[in-house]
Amino acid sequence: MSKSKSRNSIQKQELKSKLISKHGCVCKLCLKRFSLNLLTLDHIMPLALGGTWAIHNLQLACYPCNQEKGDTYIDPWSML
Repeated sequence: MSKSKSRNSIQKQELKSKLISKHGCVCKLCLKRFSLNLLTLDHIMPLALGGTWAIHNLQLACYPCNQEKGDTYIDPWSML
């Protein structure tokens, strides 16, 4: 993928599929299981704070959790 800030829907679906195959259909924020269509791509380090579209900066989140998180950074280690 290019280094552009935005991604098209096909690229987003490919990233989502990779994360689902690795982690399953679980929201990384509330840890609940959801169907594929109810999960969104969430940037661990938000784009607004300098994050990228690199796969290591993405996680799956349900829509309500993703909206609540917004453009804040939550340290993944604090979730343990």
